[in-house]
Amino acid sequence: YTVVTFGSGATAKQVDKASHHSPWGAFHVPLAAFPVGSAVMMTGGFGFLGRLHGLSMDNLLEIEYVLADGRVIWLSGMDEKNEGMVAAVENPDGSEGELTEQEGKDLWFAIRGAGTTMGIATRYRAKAFHVPVVFAGNLI
Repeated sequence: YTVVTFGSGATAKQVDKASHHSPWGAFHVPLAAFPVGSAVMMTGGFGFLGRLHGLSMDNLLEIEYVLADGRVIWLSGMDEKNEGMVAAVENPDGSEGELTEQEGKDLWFAIRGAGTTMGIATRYRAKAFHVPVVFAGNLI
């Protein structure tokens, strides 16, 4: 897979249009079927490649998120060994801080299921999978 970064206002169709133009062929981010927006990355999302690569939220790698108290965080999930949560915090006054590892884990799993109720996502970084051939449908 490769990694694609896109904003919170992008629809599934816009992400597909942008990610299928690459020198290595077409790529698809497993979002839900059209015309949903990118918020599905936090609430599930069973799309065209869902049976092969899982739900949309399973393919979310990192998220830039504004919490209800105004803090902007860039939160990334665990690595391949299920270790090491990264949670960088940018406070409104410009200072930077860190969440504890447990706070990062709790927030990561809370966002991947109920993220639309706790704050605002502004940017996503997700896995995109190579699609060598499309036989039918409106995938790309």
